[in-house]
Amino acid sequence: MRVNLHCRYELYLFAVVASLSFYVDIALAQQSKRPRSRQQLSSALEALIEPSQVATTALLVRDLANGEIVFDLNGDLPLKPASVLKLATSATALNQLGADFTWKTEVGIHGLKQGKAHLIAIRGVGDPSLTIESLWMLARRLRKVGVESVESIVLDESAFLDQKRRVGARAYEGGSSALAFNFNSVGLEICPSQAGKSALVSVDPLEAGTIIQGRVSTTQKAREPLEIEDLSACQESECTLSFKVAGSIAADAVCLQEYRSVERPAEYFGKVLRQLLRQLGVGGAQRIIFRSAPANPNLSFVHASKSLREVLVGLNNFSTNVTAEQLVYAVGNRQGSYSTQWGLERIASYLNSLDIPAGQMQIVDGSGLSHENRLSASAIVRILEQQFQAPESTIEFQGSLSIWGRSGTLKKRRPLPEGIVVRGKTGSLDGVSSLAGYIYRAGRAPLAFAMLQNRVASKAKAVDIEDEVVEYLALKGFS
Repeated sequence: MRVNLHCRYELYLFAVVASLSFYVDIALAQQSKRPRSRQQLSSALEALIEPSQVATTALLVRDLANGEIVFDLNGDLPLKPASVLKLATSATALNQLGADFTWKTEVGIHGLKQGKAHLIAIRGVGDPSLTIESLWMLARRLRKVGVESVESIVLDESAFLDQKRRVGARAYEGGSSALAFNFNSVGLEICPSQAGKSALVSVDPLEAGTIIQGRVSTTQKAREPLEIEDLSACQESECTLSFKVAGSIAADAVCLQEYRSVERPAEYFGKVLRQLLRQLGVGGAQRIIFRSAPANPNLSFVHASKSLREVLVGLNNFSTNVTAEQLVYAVGNRQGSYSTQWGLERIASYLNSLDIPAGQMQIVDGSGLSHENRLSASAIVRILEQQFQAPESTIEFQGSLSIWGRSGTLKKRRPLPEGIVVRGKTGSLDGVSSLAGYIYRAGRAPLAFAMLQNRVASKAKAVDIEDEVVEYLALKGFS
């Protein structure tokens, strides 16, 4: 996951070029080598997978030129999909909401007289793209419309009928909120200084008031592992973000970035907004109050999010769990009220519309983080096929996926021969490695594939097998 400024610009650039790069990739693909017979193909793939017999493995490959299944090993077996499940979440969102969909955070200004506002009320609807930059824009707009002082900031999370709590301190374990902010996480950056001196530890966003205790030493060669202990504590009225750091970093090392989830995202949102307003010269007590927004403001406006197509680029390139869970709420919207259960029902309904048997799926979240999720390789390939055939969303869906050896979670995969183009989504949990996507071939429709490995003893070995399977499929082709 990424929340720093550089990575957010990267997300934006990915989204802008997604549709163009998809067609450029196809144009670059070269003619594949001599086709193999079906029997040769099956024998070769089974030989590649054979070393993983300690794991439960499923692999299904479909030729999208005619819909023909060209290889099937345990394709109908429901397995843990890990983050490959995000393909189902993404496809459901595109089908239901459309690529141009935006979240609209409502802002109301009450009792505004001569620059002084009695209160500002903000009603969230689950925008997953609210970051420090977008919150600064919201604060600046308040200042521009004449707010010079405000007594109270009302934060309204009532649109979410329930709220997923964070399940751990790591950023990927963050919860959900109608007023999510900065992917519901705080960033810590540790940069080396001179050997013998303390490293530089900074926090993003600065406006959160995070407390850092301890020190990280700079040494010629790091001797102690970096440790970050979450000391954050929540009282009835307020949470305090606090971390204790320890360990060492080598003097010639690059800066390290770590991210930690926050307990109360809406409060985090409010604290940063309050500080941004103060930086813009807005005074007043600015008490933070959690309740429903009152009706009939003096002035009101909405802050529109990034489009769904842009959000999906970040989701599937960096596999951001918080974004996936926010999407579950978005598709579970019923007349302005949002529920996790309603969202999961919509994802199941989408899968049912693809004629995926109920026995091949069990969806308990939108991110794939839970070990209770189940999805078959056949179901995943069916999603890929449907999205390839969907004229209203195929470019956005395919363009959101990582490019093998070039971007996202596939950036560090071992290089493929020149001209071979693969776009895909990875997944990883303890004991689980998964990969699904498209293999593009010059002059022919892509291959859609899904590979799920459960009970994996070695993640590195599982990834090696994935690489070998993809390389074989890309190079050898089919008759």
